[in-house]
Parts: sequence; structure tokens; C-alpha cells
Amino acid sequence: NNSREVTTSEKYAALQLGNTKKGFYYVVANRSKLGKHPVVSYTYWTKNTKYTTNSRYGSIADSDHYISTQAAVYPWNRQRLAKENSRTGHAFMAEMTVRYKNTPINGLGLRCGKVATTHTLLRIPGANMIYLK
Repeated sequence: NNSREVTTSEKYAALQLGNTKKGFYYVVANRSKLGKHPVVSYTYWTKNTKYTTNSRYGSIADSDHYISTQAAVYPWNRQRLAKENSRTGHAFMAEMTVRYKNTPINGLGLRCGKVATTHTLLRIPGANMIYLK
């Protein structure tokens, strides 16, 4: 990750509880019917809006740590993550977007401003707050 070539932005929001006949959840893990990956996407609610992220670009942190192993490779603002973790009772989403800057290395406009990658971190209090679908 080279800060001369890319910019990063983060956004945060508290997760909303959902419910089924079996209980409450923060995240729905959508399972694959076929294929190599058991979970193909995560669905969650925040600010009365439903979001879905591909499991390749999203991860769940449900232990004592507020960041997942997959998300740890990104340059998160750790102080902000800790603040959101405390403020929301361990139930928030954090999304990082990495965009290419307008530099000669990035092709003078071919890649500038375009998204290089994105990652959605879903922080929940425990694995029992995931509804497997």
C-alpha cells in the first residue's frame, strides 16, 4: 500500500438488530448452494437501510478483538475503531475504500479516482449474533 499512489476513506455506522423466530442477529451470512466457499455474502442493516457485501470484500470480527484477521491488512484508524467498538456495544460496520490518485504512475487518468479495493468490517459481540441462511 503506497500512500503516494492511493487515498483511503473510512465510514462507520452502528448495526441494527434483526430478528427471526429463533432469535436476534446483526448479520445474515448467506451460504453458497454450490461452490468452494461456504459463505458468499453478508447482509446487515444500518440506519434503516439494508446492505450486502461480498464475503471476498467483507469480514466479521466477533471475538475480543474489534478487527478481523482479513481486515487487519488495511490501514484502519485503530483509535476510531476502538471508539466505535465502545460507543456501539461491539456492533458496528466500518467500510474502507481505497482509490487511485491522479499520478503518472496511475496512468494519467486511466486509473485515477477509480476504486482500487474496498473492505467492509462487520463487528458483532459474538458468533451467536450471525444468522446463517
